[in-house]
Amino acid sequence: MKQITINGGRWNTDSKPSIPHLGRNKELIQNENAKRQRIGDNRRIIDSPDNPYHTYQCWQAYDNLEDAYTDIFGVALTEWNEHQRKSRRKTMQEYMQKTASDKSGKPQTHYEHGHKVTEERTGKELFKELIFSVGTTEQPQDDSGRTLPVRYDKHHKEIHPLAVPDEVAYAVLKQQYETFEERHPHFRIYRWDFHGDEQFKNKKGVWEYGTMHAHACIIPAATGYKGNQMQVQSAIGRALSQEGFKGHYEETQDGKRKYVNPYREFADNEEQYLFELTTEEMKKYCAEHPEYAAEHGSDIELIHLYKDRDSNEMQLPARLYGALQDTKKDQQQQAQQLDERELRLNAKEQNLAEQEQELIKRKKHLKKKEKAAEDAKDLYEQEFNKTRADNQKEAEQYRRQIERQVWAAAEERIQAYAEDCYNFKTSIVQQLSRLGLTAAANQIDAQQPSAKPDMYAATAADLQQPDAPQPPDNTNDYNYTA
Repeated sequence: MKQITINGGRWNTDSKPSIPHLGRNKELIQNENAKRQRIGDNRRIIDSPDNPYHTYQCWQAYDNLEDAYTDIFGVALTEWNEHQRKSRRKTMQEYMQKTASDKSGKPQTHYEHGHKVTEERTGKELFKELIFSVGTTEQPQDDSGRTLPVRYDKHHKEIHPLAVPDEVAYAVLKQQYETFEERHPHFRIYRWDFHGDEQFKNKKGVWEYGTMHAHACIIPAATGYKGNQMQVQSAIGRALSQEGFKGHYEETQDGKRKYVNPYREFADNEEQYLFELTTEEMKKYCAEHPEYAAEHGSDIELIHLYKDRDSNEMQLPARLYGALQDTKKDQQQQAQQLDERELRLNAKEQNLAEQEQELIKRKKHLKKKEKAAEDAKDLYEQEFNKTRADNQKEAEQYRRQIERQVWAAAEERIQAYAEDCYNFKTSIVQQLSRLGLTAAANQIDAQQPSAKPDMYAATAADLQQPDAPQPPDNTNDYNYTA
C-alpha cells in the first residue's frame, strides 16, 4: 500500500498573499531566482519544455480585486444604496476599505513556535489564500518521528516514497478547482494558480522538481442578512457557518477535549475530497501503468507528517517540531533582514547615482557659464576698445572743429578791427583835408595799411581742413598813429 500526504487547504498565515508570486512573468522569475540564490536558498522557478505538468498555469483570475468584488457584491451594494440617504451611499472601493478596517469579532489565535498566541483583530482580509497539494517530496519518518535517510536513483535524483505521479497530482488539483465553487457556493474564486515549475537542488547537486501545488485565493460571500444590511457580504466566519463548518469538540486519545475550529473543518473536508479524487485517479493510473502498480500498489494510505501539537497522533516529537519551526522562523527573519539590507543598499546606490548625475550636470552647467563669461569678457573688451577709439576720433574731430570755429571768430574780429582802423584813418585824412592840412593828411595816408586788409580772411575750405593757417601771435603789424 502506497502512503501519501495531502494538503487539503492550509490557510496561508505566514504572510500576506503575494499576487506577483502567484502570477508568473519573466521578470518576476529572474528576480525571485536571483533573490533565492543570494540568500543561499537552493530553489528556483523554471518551466519544463518537455513536461506539460512542470509549468505554471493560471486557471482563473480577475484583472484586479475591485473587479472581483464588483462581480460578487455589486448587485447587493446597488440594492443597499437604493434604500440609503445620499450621504450614506458607498462605492465599491469604500465598501472594500470598510471591510478591510473592520476590527469586530473575537481576538484571533494561532500557534507560533508551538505556542498559542492571541492577537487583537487589526482588520479583515479581503480574500483568503489556500494552498493545496497532493503528495510531497519530503521523506517519510519512522515510529520515533525521525526523518528517514534520503535514497537516490541512478541519475542521482531523490526517491520520494510519499509522492504521486505528476499526471495524478495534476488531474486531482484540476478537478478540485473545477468543482470548488459548486461544492462551496459561499466562496468565490478570485484567482487560482497552479505551480509545477518550482525546483530544488538536492545534496547531490542535481536540480529536480518539487511538489506540485495550487494557490487558491477565495473571497467569502455570506448571505442571509436581515434589516438594513447588504444581503451579500464578505464575512468568512458566517460563510463557513453557512457551509456547515461551525466548529466542534473532539476527544483525544489521552481523554482531553480539543476544539476543532471551522477553518480546520474546512481544510479536513477538502483533504478528504482530495483523498477520494486521488484514490480514483491512482486506480486509473495503475490500470494504465501496471509496472507502477506492481512496484507501489494501487491502494493508497493517507498519512500526516505534522499533526497538531495538542494531538497525541503527532508523529514528529514536540521538541523537534518546535526546533524545526524555530529554524524556519530564524531563516525567514534572516531572509527578511537580507532583503531589507538589499533594499537599503539599492536605495543608497540609487542615491549615489543620482548625486553623480547631478554633479555631472552641474559641471557641464559650470563649464557653459565659464565659456559664456569668457565670451562676454572678450566681447566687452572688443566693444570697449572700439568705443574708446571711436570716442577718441570723435573727440579729436570735435576739438578741431572748435578750434576752427574759435579762429574763424578771431579772424572776423581782427578783420573788423582792421576795417575800423582803416575807416578811422580815412576819416582823419578827410577831416585834415577839409581843414587845409594837406601835408599832414598825405603823411597819414601814406602809412600802412593803405588798403582794406584781408590778409587774414579765412575761406570756408580753410576752416574745414585740419592744417588751416594759424593766426599770428599778435597784431602789432597794425601800428597806427593818430
